Amino acid sequence: MTARDLPEDEQAIVEAVARWVDREVRPQAGRLERAGSTPPRCSTR
Repeated sequence: MTARDLPEDEQAIVEAVARWVDREVRPQAGRLERAGSTPPRCSTR
């Protein structure tokens, strides 16, 4: 299933979350990965 298979309102939610991830999460994740660290609240261990 892709976002295109969802109803229009759910597609809008998926797209909004994707934009937020691109804007807020990815830059931080890249920085943390290069530094070799993970914030404690994001750690799965």
